[in-house]
Amino acid sequence: MEHKRKLAELSHNILKIIVKQECTRKIGLALTPDEEALRTKLENMQALVSAPTQFRDASANYYHKCACKEINMRLVAAVNMP
Repeated sequence: MEHKRKLAELSHNILKIIVKQECTRKIGLALTPDEEALRTKLENMQALVSAPTQFRDASANYYHKCACKEINMRLVAAVNMP
């Protein structure tokens, strides 16, 4: 198990070095069309995730639906009680 962890750690370190090397090598070069398309997609995803109300509104709606179901269940139970 220790060997797997060490291998994963070394692999991660090598990947970080390769990324730094590529970034250094490409300083001053323009992005390729594929890289530009990927950058645009990532920026759009980042904007969606960082929108302050996107997930808050969805969770509030879910909470409201659950609360309404709970209230309805209690009302039905109260009406059906002998």
